[in-house]
Amino acid sequence: MMLKILMALASIMLVGMTLEGAAEADPLGAGYTIPVDLRRTSSLSDSVPIVFFDPRADHLGIDPLMRPLDPEHTWEYMDKISGRQYLRSYAIPAAHLRGRWAIHLTGGMPGQADLMLFQDGNVVLGRGDLAFGSSSFSATASGQIYGDVLYLDLVSPEDLMLYKLTLTIGQNSLSGGYNAFNGLGGTWSGSASGKRVA
Repeated sequence: MMLKILMALASIMLVGMTLEGAAEADPLGAGYTIPVDLRRTSSLSDSVPIVFFDPRADHLGIDPLMRPLDPEHTWEYMDKISGRQYLRSYAIPAAHLRGRWAIHLTGGMPGQADLMLFQDGNVVLGRGDLAFGSSSFSATASGQIYGDVLYLDLVSPEDLMLYKLTLTIGQNSLSGGYNAFNGLGGTWSGSASGKRVA
């Protein structure tokens, strides 16, 4: 019986020693220190400075883009970030189309448009009449100038017709073509030429 008691004591001591050893090897156990990893720093000498990453630094150079825009200084802002002088959205055209114009339409439905045009910068608007044979309808005009080209829309609300003209601007003359649409789904195209009447 004494032998059984000694064996039980020996096994309890052995288990206690094993648990104590496991606690020392456990990284979460008390008193554990992280060993120094010399593989990462052994190649660095004292003469080479260690550079750390600064998370607040602007490595991409986008800091000016992330700031809120000041609507009163938008042109200045665009000058600053583009590195060149900011261009307007359109160039002010050299052509002056203000006045009375007669535009002859040939093609699918020949006719003539007599228009009084007004101009503000590159925007053109006006009103007048569209004549087809013995019929005449009132029309409104609106469009824009890009370089030496006038894109002009003529709308006749009475008979639901739209003429989309693309005209090259000459000295007191216009020439080009058009595409026309009516309220019944009809389409036709042709050429257009115009001259200043007054």
